[in-house]
Amino acid sequence: MRLESFDIQGFRSLAEVQGIPLRSPTILTGQNDGGKSATLAALGFLLNGQAPTVEDYTFEREGSAEASDPTRVGSVAAVRRAAEVIVTGQFRLSTAEQEDLGLPESIHLRRRAAATEAPVYEVLQEVPKDEELRGIGAMKIQELRTLAASRMVEADGPATMLESWRKPLQALASAGPLVEDWTLASREVIGCLPVFLSFSSKEEPDPEAEVRLVLQASYQRMLEDVELVGPVRELEGEIVSRLCAEAEQLCAHIRQRVPELTSVSAIPTLSFRHGFSSVQLRAFKGNEDVGLQQAGAGRQRRISLAVWEWTCLPRSDADPDQPDIVIAYDEPDTHLDYAKQRELVDLIHVQCQAPGMRMIVATHSLNLIDRVDIADVVQLCLDDQGRTIAERLVDESHDGVDRYLSQLSAAMGLRTSVLLHERCFLAVEGQTEEQTFPLLFRLVMGKPMQSAGIALISGSGNDGALKLTEFLISHNRMVVFIVDADSAVNTGSNKQFNLEKLRSHGVADHQVHFIGAPNELEELYSDNQWADTANAEWPRQDGRPWTAGDIAAIRGDRKFSDKLKKLIWISTHKGPTSKQEMNMKLVIRLRTPDEVPEQLREKFHAVARLAGEGCVD
Repeated sequence: MRLESFDIQGFRSLAEVQGIPLRSPTILTGQNDGGKSATLAALGFLLNGQAPTVEDYTFEREGSAEASDPTRVGSVAAVRRAAEVIVTGQFRLSTAEQEDLGLPESIHLRRRAAATEAPVYEVLQEVPKDEELRGIGAMKIQELRTLAASRMVEADGPATMLESWRKPLQALASAGPLVEDWTLASREVIGCLPVFLSFSSKEEPDPEAEVRLVLQASYQRMLEDVELVGPVRELEGEIVSRLCAEAEQLCAHIRQRVPELTSVSAIPTLSFRHGFSSVQLRAFKGNEDVGLQQAGAGRQRRISLAVWEWTCLPRSDADPDQPDIVIAYDEPDTHLDYAKQRELVDLIHVQCQAPGMRMIVATHSLNLIDRVDIADVVQLCLDDQGRTIAERLVDESHDGVDRYLSQLSAAMGLRTSVLLHERCFLAVEGQTEEQTFPLLFRLVMGKPMQSAGIALISGSGNDGALKLTEFLISHNRMVVFIVDADSAVNTGSNKQFNLEKLRSHGVADHQVHFIGAPNELEELYSDNQWADTANAEWPRQDGRPWTAGDIAAIRGDRKFSDKLKKLIWISTHKGPTSKQEMNMKLVIRLRTPDEVPEQLREKFHAVARLAGEGCVD
């Protein structure tokens, strides 16, 4: 039974969160206390984990019906909390499971807990409208007899046989009107749930204690092995031998995951009378004995991860019919440096390749976030009422269009973390602006665009930027355009960002800022700036210097940038190869904010203000 997605209701800050996907892997990110750990705990509850405590039930908003209901049970605090915690999963069943359980390929199964009741599993399915005819399969013979008498149903066989009553009653139930409703799930259905494995980095790592717990569990299992019955001494020797063999397998796995440790050994100590007492964990880095209790937290964390992985993941001799596995990592990158974080990401991807494996990772690490598709990222944040909101930039219900857009954004160099966290996206026409605007912005504002929360999108001569823009706007991302002024008048032109095209992709007129004197970017730089740049980069063949008058003479109605590039080419041995080069040569010569054209200074300040406000323009 594979878990595809899940919804949470009434659990801590997760009052009503829907559609969290479970992928290979899913990344949970967002602000501190935004609900990441709570989401993992709720998922564990769904998959047969610990029931919620009183403190786990969501506080009701002031003035709500539930908060003021005097019939609510419990203490004064309970009156203000949700009545139930419900976690609902959408599961996909294998063909064999469908046949064994009599259920369709896709089902909704939920686990529900109330403060005064034990948690129950319920499945959404078609059931008799008559509630008394539900659950016939779980009824005892006396209950069946009573129900049959009330419906004037005769036994189909010996009256002492349970099936003699169940069969005709089930036929009666099937013949009547059906409705879709939640009913108690059978033990067989619950038994097919995926296995939930959880790793949390909230506690300080203690590799030696974790190895001791692992081997202690093995020791207890071996004491129950009937093959080991015999003299105490012989039994002790056998158990020590087996423990040592298992410890060596564990140490080999640690060496694989922490390769700088050339030797790792775990020597168990036990006596049959006193039980498993201790384990000595030693590691060598080259010829140096490494005391793990004095080792850095990063190495301890990696060893803990290796121990946990070895304990929890399927072995090579695992049963091929084993249930699916859901792994939950809660900030597994804690204490790991950048390089080790990358190794952790590689480990996660390797684990996700195992059959029947799904994974969810709560993290702040951009290294982890940027190495998965934006379609697999869920961002959690709190609204003004302290309730968690789950946001996905990609909704694959639209025939794969959003998956294409997420791939497009990656191709354009926009990392997953940028799409999630940047407050403003500045769209420009092409490579000239893409290369020069970051330099100009830093000169004017005193900091890079990234520090101001601004991501740059380049048109680059294709429709991809427009499709990405439409995608961002539809997900309430702030998008601002700075384009040449001739885009405003040449609506029927082939310009990438002409006003007509922008409007057709959902861009409002107030989101577009025009520059030019009167038509394009190159006109904003002064005649002296262009002349100085030309003298430094492209001296004239006739030996005289470029003057401001040479530049002023070509300004007019025609396209200034084309005329300038042509003038330099015919007057020099070798001119600029492109407009991008021409602009870059000028921009890198600027030294003070005042040298940046006034129009650009105004636009950069306006965009920085919008990014600082963090609201959609």
